[in-house]
Amino acid sequence: MPPLTITRNQLATFLGNHELIKKFEELFSAVNEITGTAGDEVEISIGNTLAKANLSLSEIARIFDIIIDLKQADRVSDKTIESVAVSTVITENLFYTYEVDASGGNRTITLPSLAVAYDSNLKTGWVINVAKTDSSTNTVTIAGTINGVTDFDLLRQDESLMFQAGPTSWRAMS
Repeated sequence: MPPLTITRNQLATFLGNHELIKKFEELFSAVNEITGTAGDEVEISIGNTLAKANLSLSEIARIFDIIIDLKQADRVSDKTIESVAVSTVITENLFYTYEVDASGGNRTITLPSLAVAYDSNLKTGWVINVAKTDSSTNTVTIAGTINGVTDFDLLRQDESLMFQAGPTSWRAMS
């Protein structure tokens, strides 16, 4: 079998965590060991296993190419920070920071639905950060359910909350 040409960082894009990456690497390591010591009968079985492993690797590479194409097609916003001084409904995708000035009154930042913010095929969710930038006593309310709590208020200057859309809920990351 040709050597694996995907880096650990590329694998992390698809497999999501360190344990899955290790298992993936162990699979290819075991296949290489067996290939070197197997007899004729086992080699046929190994050949089938290698074909399946190569097909899986091809699928992973195809998914990686799709992600690259989406980014290059500008379907992912290149604007990552937006300053707002009015209540806002979030519509931008993937990773976005909202710096909210509430000096003119209370502000509400409304989260999109999970149907919009989570891609069940790629198992990826938008990451959003909301920060209160002013020192007023006005609040910045994040409207939506995060970790089972409905509506979350930012009360102090430079207070922020980062969260990610998951398959069933928004989850706080900080």
